Amino acid sequence: METEKLDEYHGEKTENYDVDGLLEKKKHIEELLKQKFTKQITVMFTDLKGSTSITEAEGDLALRVLIKDQSDIIMPAIKECNGKFVKSIGDGTLSYFESPQEALRAAIGIQRKIKEFNASGKPKIPIQLRIGLHTGECIVEKDDIFGDVVNVACRFESQAEAGEVCISEETFKNLGDKDEFCCRYFKTRQLKGKKEAFKIYKVTEVPILYKLVYLRDDGELVEYPITRHGLTIGRGPKCDLRMAEEFVSITHFQIWQENTNLYVKDPGSTNGTFLEGTKLKPDKPAKVSAGQTITINSVRFAIISAEQAANIKCFGENKPGIFKKLGNLWK
Repeated sequence: METEKLDEYHGEKTENYDVDGLLEKKKHIEELLKQKFTKQITVMFTDLKGSTSITEAEGDLALRVLIKDQSDIIMPAIKECNGKFVKSIGDGTLSYFESPQEALRAAIGIQRKIKEFNASGKPKIPIQLRIGLHTGECIVEKDDIFGDVVNVACRFESQAEAGEVCISEETFKNLGDKDEFCCRYFKTRQLKGKKEAFKIYKVTEVPILYKLVYLRDDGELVEYPITRHGLTIGRGPKCDLRMAEEFVSITHFQIWQENTNLYVKDPGSTNGTFLEGTKLKPDKPAKVSAGQTITINSVRFAIISAEQAANIKCFGENKPGIFKKLGNLWK
């Protein structure tokens, strides 16, 4: 009777197969399942440190508020980096990315935003988040993921301290641009439930050495960190700093950091870009340094070091106050 049901279910007679034939069919099904559902992904686990003690000291509602605050930071970061949120696990989250570069970009961005949020004075209790990443093959379904890579990513999260990001050697090796981050080998550790030892890497942002500051007409000083990916200034929709002035070109100038050096380039603007009063040659990078100014017609930018930026406490003050703080940059 059971054999008849099986035959009816599959729509074919089992007597048409011998053992070898059934094994071959099984192999074919497994190959189809692997082809459709198995992918190499990078899994990200986050976990809120100290949740038990927070509940004991402040109550359940305080923890719930904290989880909401961290979710407001984590969710947009996952989306911006083309990841997929899978589910919340208590006070932690599980998500995955097809690109390890974007996964790490999201993780670093989350820790940066949390640091800024804690420093803002808004939260009564600071968010202390640990993040772990691991890369490998995984079964990816519509609303969930399964496999050893998930378990290992969870173990890497447990190796991180609050505010840290820990990644596996597999994630490190698969980064397309390792120089985008500061990755350092931390230690080799036996992870819970695993026979072999794993190399653990800790990752932080590349330090911002310079900032481009722009004095708006309303007297507000706006800072833009200059990274190795650089800043693009112009009227175009893809510019990092978009300006409305008609004398500004769609892409007017670009500024970026290489190692500890800083460069600026005008790709061929209509009205030109001036460094310390000298017009830049079109499409010719020029080396610049902190304390120098860049002008477009009547608009002036200043390049300052991160240390100078930290000393400027005049946001929202009037123009004279800002001029005084920046010394001779606008003289």
